[in-house]
Amino acid sequence: MAANATIRDLAAHYNISVSTARKWVRDGVIPEDTYIKVHGTYRFDLDRIDRALLPNTQERTQPATTIFTD
Repeated sequence: MAANATIRDLAAHYNISVSTARKWVRDGVIPEDTYIKVHGTYRFDLDRIDRALLPNTQERTQPATTIFTD
């Protein structure tokens, strides 16, 4: 696991406040297997968090196909 992002990095990645990021950790929104805690300091693996929170990311990033008919 490449857990090297800080809580501030996590907050910036999801465009949320640091307080919200901490709440997400406390409430279990951020899965425990996506970060490590050493002496009160968290390090997060943002790629694993993305996969856990956004399991269909690849599908969402595909351009939508629209068919127009007359």
